[in-house]
Amino acid sequence: MNKMNQITRGKKLTLVVLAGALISTSGFLGQAANASSVPNTQMPANMVMPKVPAAPKVATPKVATPAKKVPVVAAVKTSYTLPLGTKYAKLTVTVSFQLKGKAKSSRTTIGKFVADKKGTITFSYKAVVPKTATIYLNAKGMKERSLSASLLRLLTTPKVAAPFVEPTPAPTLIPVPLPSPGPTVIVTPTPSPSSSTLKDALVPTFGLANPTNDGYTIQIANFDSAFKWTAKDSAGGKVSISSTGQITVVNLQGGTITNVTVTSTQDGYNPGVAASKPINVLAAAAPMLPVMGGGGGGGGGTTYVYAPSIALSISSITVNQQEPLPTYVVNNTGGSVASYSISPSAPAGTTFDPLTGILSGAPTNAQGLTTYTITATNLSGKSTAQFALTVYQGVVQTIGFLAPFSMKLGAPAQILQGSSDSGLAITYTIPAANRSVCSLSVVLGNTVVTANAAGICVIDANQAGNATYLPAAQVERSFTVLATTSTSFIVNVDPNGGSNSTNNATLVSIVVPTGTTIASVLLASLTNPPYTSYTWAIGDVSGAVPTPSALITADMTLIAVWH
Repeated sequence: MNKMNQITRGKKLTLVVLAGALISTSGFLGQAANASSVPNTQMPANMVMPKVPAAPKVATPKVATPAKKVPVVAAVKTSYTLPLGTKYAKLTVTVSFQLKGKAKSSRTTIGKFVADKKGTITFSYKAVVPKTATIYLNAKGMKERSLSASLLRLLTTPKVAAPFVEPTPAPTLIPVPLPSPGPTVIVTPTPSPSSSTLKDALVPTFGLANPTNDGYTIQIANFDSAFKWTAKDSAGGKVSISSTGQITVVNLQGGTITNVTVTSTQDGYNPGVAASKPINVLAAAAPMLPVMGGGGGGGGGTTYVYAPSIALSISSITVNQQEPLPTYVVNNTGGSVASYSISPSAPAGTTFDPLTGILSGAPTNAQGLTTYTITATNLSGKSTAQFALTVYQGVVQTIGFLAPFSMKLGAPAQILQGSSDSGLAITYTIPAANRSVCSLSVVLGNTVVTANAAGICVIDANQAGNATYLPAAQVERSFTVLATTSTSFIVNVDPNGGSNSTNNATLVSIVVPTGTTIASVLLASLTNPPYTSYTWAIGDVSGAVPTPSALITADMTLIAVWH
């Protein structure tokens, strides 16, 4: 003990241990080390593990026998820090040493240190540490076993000692669980698959909604129990989804217009999201109020009349400009309705009937989604129902296109006669398969067709629309191009010499073989629409007046009047 007192009266040593001096990859903070060497000499660790064969000893270079008194290393003020990480915040570590050959009870405590909130420990040793001492590390009452002789060198020769690096893994270590908090475990996250590797989303579709007085039910039409389904009501209603995909929404106020957004998710699939059409929650139950009435000479009386309670058969309408609105039904489960009104006012081009509650007609102006409220009133009160109307910009237009005459090679080009009811210009094209037979060009502002080879010429008429009109449906016409040596003839039947009050006629062009009678041509060309009788007004192009039995032996035009 006198020697020990003499040692502790020596110079002091200040030390802060670097990162890695306490924490090993196996999760231990330290290991007792027993070293005996002179300063600046490599000192092997003495790993002593319970119930495990000791590691092979490494030959220690012979050194001069120390003096009888244990030498003491002069203290050097050197700063070391040990950042353990936030999981070790507030960790308490006690460091002590024991002289060789001394009993356990003779250990001298160097210091007790606490990590800061970031898990960094600063060690300040105020003691003299002999070279032959064994160093002990204790964290929260548990002695650690992975501190090698490197720590002793760090304590005894702080200027030259390298920071302690624990072997990884230490084969002679026995796993001992650390006290909470445990060691930091770095987990490499499994990379999420990119959207390009995922399967197509299951986008929800919906059945018809069934409104109630405080909400509604609606079925997910493509429900698949293998997917996870979530739903949210836009008006804040309480939503639940059954095991068969039926959505039930409650806690809504009567007359509310709402919708539900549904999402489907599944591993390996992109998420699918869709919203239902607007849903009109039914109005609250109608009150019944007494209405005084006359008794027809027998005295007065009291009649009880319910207020109306209405609901609409549809809650959302979407049309284009100039497109008629669909007809809906006003269902009334209350008292009879005296009159209906609508707010805001009916859009231009439509009419609201105050007796039926029906909005009809074709909106002339485009408009975004607008909510209309229909109010039914009687003596006892009123009831309301709503629907949402969207009018897309775009008026429907149609194309009229007279079929071109049949032609012979070498005949003059003919003007194409097409128009649209919008008044917008028509664009003509010839499909690729028919471009060897005929071609198009513009002459004096008119599109004309020229015959190039015998065959069938097909021409398509289109109108692309503009800010007001939708694109028109394509109209296709075809005609025959004959070779100059053909034995067939072209007969143009022109009914423009007269008209019938029921049927209007258009010019037709027919290719017939030689020897065909005029009567057979007229019968074939005047059956659609059917004309019951006709007479000749003017003869053919030669000026002659043909008879129905005359044979056609050349190209000709027949002009008739029917009635």
